[in-house]
Amino acid sequence: MKNMKKTIIGVAIIAMFLITMMGSVNAASMTASANEVEVNKGVSVTISTDVTMKAVQFKLNYDTSKFEYTGYTSKAGATATVTKTADGLTFALANSAAPEDAKSIVLNFTAKAETANVNEETFTISGFKAGTSTDKDNNINATATVKVVAAPVVDPEQPENPEQPGNTGNEDNNKPAEDNTDNKGTTTNNNDKVGTNGKVITKLNQTGTPLFIGAAVVVALAGAVLVVRKAK
Repeated sequence: MKNMKKTIIGVAIIAMFLITMMGSVNAASMTASANEVEVNKGVSVTISTDVTMKAVQFKLNYDTSKFEYTGYTSKAGATATVTKTADGLTFALANSAAPEDAKSIVLNFTAKAETANVNEETFTISGFKAGTSTDKDNNINATATVKVVAAPVVDPEQPENPEQPGNTGNEDNNKPAEDNTDNKGTTTNNNDKVGTNGKVITKLNQTGTPLFIGAAVVVALAGAVLVVRKAK
């Protein structure tokens, strides 16, 4: 009789140990990639377990007006069934060929632009199942918080050599055309000659031709005089 009691007590202790181990195996933890995220930027939530995720399902609750789900990554592979809901999403994945180290899932989100505020937003797991167990665990590190913040305002960079107002940057093209007008308002040509008095010479001095003509006139007059004398 005493041996029977010892046997029963021993079995009860082993059963309690196995139950305790089963509960810890299915414990889920959740962490966020950042405590704060700027609007229009991405943030991820990682859900981890102690067992290979050959099968996993859960619901993730979060404010859908603050975050947009964009996809997931996991060594468990396969194609998960993800259903968006008004207050989050449901996730289910089954892959008997998942590798032994497939023990986490990364869910990716984008912070929405119109939602910057000072309040932290909470991601919470519910109805979590992993492996082949039907046990649920919602209490161990199953919450992560993220704050959505506004993007910093960046002043536009100033150019290294700011140009003066009205300056287009091309000094050669901005030079005024040379004024080729003389004091009398007459436009001159660059090929025109300028005399010592600073005025443009419109006609070159022809010194040789007038002297030649004058000599010819003198010779003609002298000849005429000789002809007249001989005629007398």
